[in-house]
Amino acid sequence: MTGVQTCALPICFPVTIHLQTPENIIKEIPLQEVLRRFGHVYREERLSTAATNNTNWYANDFTCASLFWRTPYKSRIKGTVTLPEYRGFGYGSTMLNYLINVVQQKANELGQPIHLESYARNPKWYLANGFTVDRVTPWGVTVVEREIK
Repeated sequence: MTGVQTCALPICFPVTIHLQTPENIIKEIPLQEVLRRFGHVYREERLSTAATNNTNWYANDFTCASLFWRTPYKSRIKGTVTLPEYRGFGYGSTMLNYLINVVQQKANELGQPIHLESYARNPKWYLANGFTVDRVTPWGVTVVEREIK
């Protein structure tokens, strides 16, 4: 698998090492590229890829997500997906950490915390990454949130 190597240490158990390779470096990409590379996954997962103002899309070869800036002080993570064959290797968590860092940089520029939220299909994953439950919508989606300083 590209970007992942497994090595066995002499005394320890096998360890997965995620290398910084060109294919796993996250960068901002246009929506058209998102649709070309990840559109089939968004359709299968029934997630929106609607073109909205104030939305920045980020991806590497394995995962994709966006930040929708509702105001300068409120942002929402939208449409985090990982290609099925790469799930379980930590690429989604890497993307989440990347998005949090983007929001942290913006908070530092503004000199004020930013409220970050997501409509979570997998709230346990967000809770394990420092988010709390804000509410559950009438259609059963859990909204998670985190203040980023």
